[in-house]
Amino acid sequence: MNWITKLERKYGRFCIPNLINILIGGQILVYAIELFVNQYISFYLSLSRSALFAGQIWRLFTFVFIPQSTSPLGLVLTLYFYYLIGNTLENTWGDFQFNVYYLCGMLGAILA
Repeated sequence: MNWITKLERKYGRFCIPNLINILIGGQILVYAIELFVNQYISFYLSLSRSALFAGQIWRLFTFVFIPQSTSPLGLVLTLYFYYLIGNTLENTWGDFQFNVYYLCGMLGAILA
């Protein structure tokens, strides 16, 4: 039994099912808020070391909701690609392993 299977047995109940759909929904929401309400919302959600040291801890989690594209067509294509790849990985690996994969990516971005 490998280490990921042991982790899944111990902490599998804490995983977030359909994580990629939640992330895509969050990116659509942030894009809509940027478009219609506040065009500087991604400034408040982005990962910034000086803001983290000032006590804005939410930035550790909200930076994944910032859309990668500002054009509508680019956003649709990017989110469609995320949906295809994310859903395939989640169905192949399972919810827990995909959550661990995404969490490791987030931690890598934070540390970098």
